[in-house]
Amino acid sequence: METQIVEWKEKDGGKILVLGGRLTIQDAVRMRELLIEAASSGSDVSIDLSGGESLDVACAQVLASAAKSLEGRGRKLCVTGDPSEGVARCLSDMAIDPFHTSGTGGEGNGQTNPERG
Repeated sequence: METQIVEWKEKDGGKILVLGGRLTIQDAVRMRELLIEAASSGSDVSIDLSGGESLDVACAQVLASAAKSLEGRGRKLCVTGDPSEGVARCLSDMAIDPFHTSGTGGEGNGQTNPERG
């Protein structure tokens, strides 16, 4: 069985949620808990998906819900790194655009895709 990563890492003086491996429904609860914790901080939430091989619909729903919730509070779900093709496709299907960049390569802003409603 492949190792999944769902944890906080220190980066550039802040915290970033690192997601890696094949993320499935078994990982969705932990992801949700960590995203709720991060949302309570009052700032944007950064996640690193560069180590993610794939994620299922339960994990994608957790990320979409977090993005929507943060957007309602005037904040963003910021995706860093370059997600794999499978992760990017799944996020796109859930109306999260990890490729909307804000100036520095690979730094997405996690805004929802208005074309997907």
